[in-house]
Amino acid sequence: MIPAVAALSFCLGLAMNRVLLDVAASLLLLIASDAVIALGIRDHRRGENMDNTLEAVAPMLGVRRLSRALPRVSL
Repeated sequence: MIPAVAALSFCLGLAMNRVLLDVAASLLLLIASDAVIALGIRDHRRGENMDNTLEAVAPMLGVRRLSRALPRVSL
């Protein structure tokens, strides 16, 4: 969605002869989409690490049903 808005803002800037504005808006929106992707990947990897840790620690805790709600993770 964000790259589509970047392309739209670029086209609108070209139509209004605002070249600097359209380039700046497009770059900011593309950087924002990269950030969203990077944070999503990081969140997915963190969830996988938490699942692996929970599976390893569950027998020591005596937990029968695994759930991400059991541990509290702090950074």
